[in-house]
Amino acid sequence: MMSEDKDFTLEVGVGMTSFAEYLRPDLVTEDVVRLDKDSTSFPGVSIKKGTDLVANAQRLPLAAESVGSIFCKDFFGSHYPPNDKYKLSLNFSSGNIGDLSEIAKEWFRVCRRDGKVIILETNTPYGYRGFSEDIDLKNVFESSGFSLKEEYHGRGREGVNKIFSQEGVVDLKRSGVFSVFQEESYVLVFEKP
Repeated sequence: MMSEDKDFTLEVGVGMTSFAEYLRPDLVTEDVVRLDKDSTSFPGVSIKKGTDLVANAQRLPLAAESVGSIFCKDFFGSHYPPNDKYKLSLNFSSGNIGDLSEIAKEWFRVCRRDGKVIILETNTPYGYRGFSEDIDLKNVFESSGFSLKEEYHGRGREGVNKIFSQEGVVDLKRSGVFSVFQEESYVLVFEKP
C-alpha cells in the first residue's frame, strides 16, 4: 500500500504524454504520479521502478483520502481514432480499465476532501452511446459521491482549454497537441465534498 503525507495528483490514461503539468494550478498538485496503462497487469497491482504507478483503475494501492486530484485523458472513450472514432470501449491493447461504477467509487475512496477528478475526452462526444447499456459519466461519478463543478465542451478558449493554465495552452499549441483534439472534446471536473 502506497502512503503519502504530501498531496499528489494521480494521472491516468494519457499514454506517453503527461498533461497534468499543463493544467491550472487549482486543479492539480505539484507532485504527479502516473498510472501507466501501457504497463498495467490485470488483475492485480505492481509498482514499477521510478515514479510510475501501475494498477487496475478500480483497485488502487493507495490509502483512503490520499490523493489531491485525479486527471485522466481519453480514458473512458475511444482510444484509437480515426478508425474507431466514437467507438467507446472499456478495453484497450493492454487490458480492461475496469467497471465504471467501481472506478468512480474507488476514486472517491482515494480522493481527499475537496479532491478533484478531471476527465478530458478528446475523441468521443459526450453522451455518445457505444456501450451495450447507457452509461453517463456524470451520473456514474455523482452516484459515487462526487459533485460536478465544471463542464466544458468543444475546443478553444471557451471549451476544453479552460482547464489548462495560460502557459500550458501556449506550450500545447506550440507542440501541436491541440490540433488533434476533436470539436466534440469535453471536460468534466468533479469534486469530493
